[in-house]
Amino acid sequence: MESANLIQYFRHSFRLLRRSPIFSAVVVLMLALGIGANTAVFSVVDGVLLRKLPYRDPDRLVMVWERNPALGASIGERVPAAYTNFAEWVRQSKTLEGIAGMEDANLNRTGIGEPERVNGARISSNFFQVLGVATAMGNSFDSVEQGPHDTQVAILSDAYWQSHFGANHNAIGQSITLNDIPYTIVGVLPAHFYLPSTREGTEQRKPDIWIPYEPAAQRNTLELNRLKMQVYGRLRPGVSLEQARAEMEVIGKRLEEQNPTLNAGFGVNIFPVYVEDVGKDLRRNLLVLLSAVGLILLIACANLANLVLTRAMARQKELAIRKALGASRAELIAQMVMESLVLSSIGGLLGLLVARWGIKAILALKPADILRPEQIHIGIPVLLFTTAASLLAGMLFGIFPALYVSRTEVSTVLKQGAQFTRSHPRTMRAALIVIEVSLASVLLIGAGFMIRSLLFVLDVDPGFRPDHLLTMHFSMPPSRYPTNEQTSAFCRQALERIAALPGVKAASFADGLPLTRIRLMRFTIEGQPVPKHGSEPTADMRGISSPSYFETLGISLVSGRNFTADEINQNLPVIVINQKLAKKLWPSQDAIGKHIWSVPARAEKDPIQLTVIGVVRDTRQAGLETATRPEITRAMPDYTYLTLAVRGASDPTALTASIKQQIWTLDKDLPVFDVQTMQDVLDDNLGQRRFDSFLMSIFGGLAVVLACVGIYGVLATTVVQQTREIGVRMALGASRGDVLKMIMGQGLRWVSIGLVIGLTLGFLLTRMLASLLFGVAPTNLATYIAVSAVMLVVAAVACYLPAVRAIRIDPMRALRYE
Repeated sequence: MESANLIQYFRHSFRLLRRSPIFSAVVVLMLALGIGANTAVFSVVDGVLLRKLPYRDPDRLVMVWERNPALGASIGERVPAAYTNFAEWVRQSKTLEGIAGMEDANLNRTGIGEPERVNGARISSNFFQVLGVATAMGNSFDSVEQGPHDTQVAILSDAYWQSHFGANHNAIGQSITLNDIPYTIVGVLPAHFYLPSTREGTEQRKPDIWIPYEPAAQRNTLELNRLKMQVYGRLRPGVSLEQARAEMEVIGKRLEEQNPTLNAGFGVNIFPVYVEDVGKDLRRNLLVLLSAVGLILLIACANLANLVLTRAMARQKELAIRKALGASRAELIAQMVMESLVLSSIGGLLGLLVARWGIKAILALKPADILRPEQIHIGIPVLLFTTAASLLAGMLFGIFPALYVSRTEVSTVLKQGAQFTRSHPRTMRAALIVIEVSLASVLLIGAGFMIRSLLFVLDVDPGFRPDHLLTMHFSMPPSRYPTNEQTSAFCRQALERIAALPGVKAASFADGLPLTRIRLMRFTIEGQPVPKHGSEPTADMRGISSPSYFETLGISLVSGRNFTADEINQNLPVIVINQKLAKKLWPSQDAIGKHIWSVPARAEKDPIQLTVIGVVRDTRQAGLETATRPEITRAMPDYTYLTLAVRGASDPTALTASIKQQIWTLDKDLPVFDVQTMQDVLDDNLGQRRFDSFLMSIFGGLAVVLACVGIYGVLATTVVQQTREIGVRMALGASRGDVLKMIMGQGLRWVSIGLVIGLTLGFLLTRMLASLLFGVAPTNLATYIAVSAVMLVVAAVACYLPAVRAIRIDPMRALRYE
């Protein structure tokens, strides 16, 4: 098509649209909502799924884990590595051109007023080289010359540099005190850098300060054998993932043979970093939401096709005259499609504004699985998507009416004396209703199942009382608390002070709380065969510092007794287990008095016989949607990371300032961080489920409204077109009830067909997405009945309004109608 013709069509389209401002405004508004919703959701997909990782050749980056199937499917596939094995991987691997490790570093920054806890990472010197990231300022560790007596060095994240150093370039060379040790700042990372997520997107670390990993500084072999290193590798050019995996499996077997005490039952796993960074659940959730807003746009296009068809029918005489004057059918179609494209382009521009608001609303909901919200914005890929969506929408709602109207015979139209013809495109209108109802039913079914799943999750008993419960965390610096005895003494003094505060009912320290942290313990069962080393049964282990732990959390005792203060303080070999573990180990016996033997994580210590003194209710450790896990509670074995739980008589947040004051009275340089109520922890756990349910409910509701508008529009147009026919019927004796039945029956027949198709599609799709559901089966009949009832009621209202208009027609006026 020549450019001159396109310009002519464009100008003509604008003139026609200016003559019909109401029609144009309705079309643009519908498109802005539909395209804006699609753009907002696509911006999330682009920021989370499609954006390239900010590293050199990210497709060659992998994560290397230890593997132990005995630890369970989810945990055993990705076990952090011991430094001892990491060093052997570096020495023996030929398929990886670089292997780097990191581990979390709980850093307390002091000397700046109020002590601050900093998210830190301890890394090998080649870490950023392996990732392919250069510092934005200063140097990396592999280029810093250090002598044995030099001050420690540190690299800052861009966010920490800006927030704590005012983006001052003089920060390089300054000293900061971390865990009572001075560090010199040698570099700042680029703003776009972030550490990839791990465990398929379920964990993400955001270190603010990076310090070197120094094996020589570790006190003993036990530290080098702890499972706490995250290991990254870079495939050599031309080496496949399968080749690297095969080599690392061989190395893992070799290490197990060389040191069975350390590595029995352990192997090696490799996963691409892009698989680690985004989990399957998040991918599926986002694609489901993108599909949902896509259906919304299709429903809107079906509505708009009806509007455009109605308007085109009213212009049949004009189009016939143009055709008689020599315009070809192709030219008429091109003109009408251009009108639709102009409308969709305007709708797309306004859709960008809607999308901007939508992105803000999505981020305000704080979906838990979207770990880097700062990457969600309207960039070039999103603009290209919006452009494509606008053009596709314009084609969809413009081409079919254009094809239909352009077939009209000139002689037939010119013989009629009115502008509006009696041509009834009922098949196309019926098809539009069927499409809208079926698509709306699919979305409503999805929303129904998501809401029912959320209600089931909300009904789950976590096993503890989250009300009036405040939590906060501490990282104990080894320079001031080198032994467990010193930390234990601190805990006892702190609890005495906190328990004496007004409004405090109970308080306890632990090494983690339900829904926040899992530590595994391996054991053998007295009186039963001892499994092969490395394949022993496991349970979650919770360490506590006082007998008040269960009272504080609101976990009830089922049988036996609680700990005594002496048993906790002296770390005596007694334990309390949950119902899940008691039933698993001794299904038909009383667990009280039974014994198990602890198996040290890396067999550096002797096993300890532990006696069961009590059984408590099950709690949900990993999340409300996951099954209860076997759990052992014992005296705190490791005091490096503490969690304080305080149960208040009323609002627990009011206690925060006084609790901090008591802590700082004992240690003025100990940071208190991550202060939140247990109810907040529960809400965070439900964040993704709430987010998905809310958006699906919005989309489902919008789809029903659009379908209702579409049904009403089609039947209202039908009533206008059948005015003379209705007048004849009423003149011949038809009652108003007969006319009402005819109009509503016509609409409900089309709705019923669409509902049957929608229920069938919804049933098939729900079975495919069964993993998104909780507590409700994809075949749940109540949901399908509820959706059917909603659609039929809405459709009946949409059909009734045009039908009422029909029965009010004056037969004499109708007979004179043209």
